[in-house]
Amino acid sequence: MLNRNSIVLYVAIFIISLGLSSCSYREENLNPKHIGLDAKFKGYDSLENMEIDSSLIVKAVKVDEDEPTIVMADGLMVSCYTISNLEISKVYKDNTTEYTSKDTIRILENEAYNKYDNTIYHVAGYEKMKLGDEYLLFLRKSNTDDWYIPVGIVFGKVDLGDDKAARYLNAHEQEIIDYSVIDQINEDARAKYQ
Repeated sequence: MLNRNSIVLYVAIFIISLGLSSCSYREENLNPKHIGLDAKFKGYDSLENMEIDSSLIVKAVKVDEDEPTIVMADGLMVSCYTISNLEISKVYKDNTTEYTSKDTIRILENEAYNKYDNTIYHVAGYEKMKLGDEYLLFLRKSNTDDWYIPVGIVFGKVDLGDDKAARYLNAHEQEIIDYSVIDQINEDARAKYQ
């Protein structure tokens, strides 16, 4: 028969084991794998061309986001994205005349975190916007859903802070994109719309 000290010892070992496994789980989530996914999209060589293709140009702050969507078929990635909600602080162009300052808009972001394998998927190097940060967005309305999409995936999101990593995934650059062109368009957009 187990005495009281043995029971206390077993319970203490069990609690410590749970705590250690929880710590290792959190540590794993701090270092997710990053996988860049190729995508076919329209690139831009100037701010003017990007403005022409945008039905909505706004300055906005990210306020929250939905759970990521990851669609697999036969073991292959079909699509991945996160829908984010942003509060508009200024409207520069609106072909729909639907939005004003303080309105909330839904944006499709081409990044998704898969919590089951601790992996972040980035479409064309896209890096998701950070909560509370302000962005200049060049958007087009989705043809099938009730949200907007940045034109040219990585081209249509301009971080108004100094963090280049938030613009596109530098650490996992994909050779199909000339990031110097995006940097120049970002500089031109900041100069024009600030």
